[in-house]
Amino acid sequence: MHILVMKSLKLVWNLFFVMMQSIWLHIRKPANSLIKTPVENTYAYVWKSAPSSNNKHVILFLSGLYSLNYHGYMCKTVEDLLTIRSIADKYQFIVYENPRKSSLEMQSELAEYIHTLHRDSGGLEELILFGFSAGGILASHVMHELTALSFAKKIITYDTPLNMIDVMRMLNREMIAKFGLRYFHYEMVLLYRQHSNYEQIKSHIVSRYSDLDTSLAMVEKIHGLSREQLNHYCHFQPEQSESVEIINIYCKYDPIVCNENQVRFLREKYPDMKVNVYNMEKPMLGHCSDMVYGRAYLNDIIHAIERNNK
Repeated sequence: MHILVMKSLKLVWNLFFVMMQSIWLHIRKPANSLIKTPVENTYAYVWKSAPSSNNKHVILFLSGLYSLNYHGYMCKTVEDLLTIRSIADKYQFIVYENPRKSSLEMQSELAEYIHTLHRDSGGLEELILFGFSAGGILASHVMHELTALSFAKKIITYDTPLNMIDVMRMLNREMIAKFGLRYFHYEMVLLYRQHSNYEQIKSHIVSRYSDLDTSLAMVEKIHGLSREQLNHYCHFQPEQSESVEIINIYCKYDPIVCNENQVRFLREKYPDMKVNVYNMEKPMLGHCSDMVYGRAYLNDIIHAIERNNK
């Protein structure tokens, strides 16, 4: 019993530490160099760096949590990367933002946007989908839809879980850590109250958190999904074409995502998976927050972007 209590207290402390890191990154959010423009026929905006001499190479950044926003940790990462001339001169950076839709329903919208980029550029030569936390799950589903497009493709995930529902169930088992689920439910409710389809879904919104299953049932009703379908969209999509490289950057001491278990699970469930997965472990405590320490975190990201580049 004593060991279980100590384990729970350690988890709570680590979650609190990560929360403080995230708040600091939000408070110290650097000046934004990107240009904000609306995406035609959607509620979305994109933040773009000035076009490089070659706009056929694109890095598209996707946030975590429950909707796509330009968070402080992303701004820090993008602004730091813009100082790396070898990368900033080659790639156009794009941050996709749509605060009026859940990430669960963004797959087709993002794929369509990439098709538009491909057409307008005269043919992309390289696309990197860079997903923070749950944004890495979304990136995997979007890339799965782009199989027919023949350009170099890479997914970079940063502290990304294999399955968001598994993460929530892990938190649900820790009595003291359940505040994390309450916060996540609060984020979902905020999103749905400003959702583009609010009038049609408002009767399904459950304002107060009671338990995890009630939260999941709310999501299923709003999006018309079965539990199996919801699990599919909350799960990393490993079925990619062989040419897609997946690079998984993660903190060893992440209190939210246990990557050692995830890598083992992926290998056991998909032993014949042909897609190229490369894992990069950071000996850090954090969850999309280790950039608070300075710029050393960039080394892994630069390596991931440039890895196997020709």
